[in-house]
Amino acid sequence: MYHGTTLGIYGKGKLQAVQLFNRSKYLQDIPEIFTYTGIERTGERFIFALYSNTKNEESSLNKMMYDCFNQLVSQASSAILLSKLPPTTEAAHQHYRRTFH
Repeated sequence: MYHGTTLGIYGKGKLQAVQLFNRSKYLQDIPEIFTYTGIERTGERFIFALYSNTKNEESSLNKMMYDCFNQLVSQASSAILLSKLPPTTEAAHQHYRRTFH
């Protein structure tokens, strides 16, 4: 069951997520996943794609978050908004379980 009141990922609107899903053949099997393990793996795939990371296969969301943080730091001329970073693996897994039950 999808809850329409679920918050999206900061800076990545729900419309952007739906458009990504609709145009990506890579993500089309998501509605067929119904186990927690499957949901977590597929959710990670979706987060990677949402952060335009389909070319660089990261080993985990934590590594992607670290790499994004380093990129933000290298480009920063003022305060860094940590909310622009992708979620950690554990935070993402909690989000998937909360939104898909």
